[in-house]
Amino acid sequence: MRWDQVPILRVSRKPLDTRRVILIVSSTGRCSRLAHGCLELGLWPKASISILPIGNYRPRVGENVREQLGELQTRDRDVTLHPPVDLDFEVEDLARILSPFHAAVMGRLSYRAGWFDAVRYDPFEIVASLVPVVLTP
Repeated sequence: MRWDQVPILRVSRKPLDTRRVILIVSSTGRCSRLAHGCLELGLWPKASISILPIGNYRPRVGENVREQLGELQTRDRDVTLHPPVDLDFEVEDLARILSPFHAAVMGRLSYRAGWFDAVRYDPFEIVASLVPVVLTP
């Protein structure tokens, strides 16, 4: 197994109880298996799960969201779909969305591709800086 295929659990501070988990779904390859990875690891079995699409105008994002919803509903998990966040988000708006969550599950900790992505905020980096526990399955 390659190092980039191993689950990573990043903990910046330990929440007292992990009851709310958010899946950050974008167009990156690993986002199609977030729910599966989270469920297979067995972490937070009683937590409610929310899905936050990032850059929903990209076709792959919608596909990834549908896959995650299907996987979670098949396993009878309490799941909520949030309105999508555009790639030109404001940090304060994303912080407000993330504030109730104890853990985030996402495909990577950072994503920088090309000049345009280098000059705007990276949603993965912002999530990792705001949510106490981050899992990249």
